Amino acid sequence: MWKRWMTAAALAGATAAAAQPPAYNAGMTAFEVPYHGGRMEVTLWYPTRAAEALRSFGPYRPSVALGAAVVDGQYPVVLVSHGTGGGALNHHLQAEALARRGFLVASPVHPGDNFRDRSMSADARYFFERPRQLTHLLDQLLAHPQWRRSIDPARVGAMGHSAGGFSVAALAGGVPDTRRMLQHCAAVADDPACAFRDPKIGVAAPGGTPLQLPASATASGTVRDPRIRAAVLMAPLGQPIVPGSLAGSAATVKMIGAEHDEVLPRAYHYDQLRTQLPAGGQARLAAGAGHYAFIVPTDPAWKDRLGPVPTDPPGFDRERFHRQLSDEIVGFFEQALRH
Repeated sequence: MWKRWMTAAALAGATAAAAQPPAYNAGMTAFEVPYHGGRMEVTLWYPTRAAEALRSFGPYRPSVALGAAVVDGQYPVVLVSHGTGGGALNHHLQAEALARRGFLVASPVHPGDNFRDRSMSADARYFFERPRQLTHLLDQLLAHPQWRRSIDPARVGAMGHSAGGFSVAALAGGVPDTRRMLQHCAAVADDPACAFRDPKIGVAAPGGTPLQLPASATASGTVRDPRIRAAVLMAPLGQPIVPGSLAGSAATVKMIGAEHDEVLPRAYHYDQLRTQLPAGGQARLAAGAGHYAFIVPTDPAWKDRLGPVPTDPPGFDRERFHRQLSDEIVGFFEQALRH
């Protein structure tokens, strides 16, 4: 009872903090950074005084001020990691909400694991390279001639969904082990996550260019980034994390699972991480949610082209869920990165 009360109190405090009026409007821009001889696409949200307008980017409808001037100052930065086969706008509502409260938010299109190219999905280096891509992005931001002046390097957070949740857990200190996933998939027949590493689907879609990792990218070594002070894991892939390794993290960690996760069964993934959160970590289930509920609502006209992504369990209201999720995430990062 005491633990449930403390969790509810923490959630209420975070929501109350996020309920304050927005301090800014949300600006948005896109650029590329170098990555292994190629380029990594990045979308960046930031505080601005310019007026927002509803924009159309395929199935997504962000309300932002495109290319507007950033308000002078140094802001905390949050990295956002999309799930396998996803894209930079998968969580744009939360990015916009954070920008309006004085954060910079950077979301990469993960090279080799995005909606155009999943060629890295069956590579043994997948579980190491994905979090390294986030560290590389942070390095590039802190050296960027324009954006480095707007970032407070002492206040860095990260959030991710599905494989992105795994990537953020690894950044925060969870140790990846490729063998764990292989052994798990050899032992069970009821985990859909195992199919996502099938080499048959690890090919570039039309218009995509397969990622060519250099030999220097290895399936070993540490991927922890000590600069990450706060992390949000949404319906995360949990099996590849060595049991107990995340418990030693110095970051403040919040995990939100899906009650009806049809892609990453809770017993194999959410429960695997729930029992090893660091001291002060929070974990809860989103009532009625399926795995894809954490992806923002999309344009109904795109429903037939997005596969299972727009589909929710009966009775689940994704738009309402995302209003609450944005408040919760903003409140969490405001508290965890307040100084």
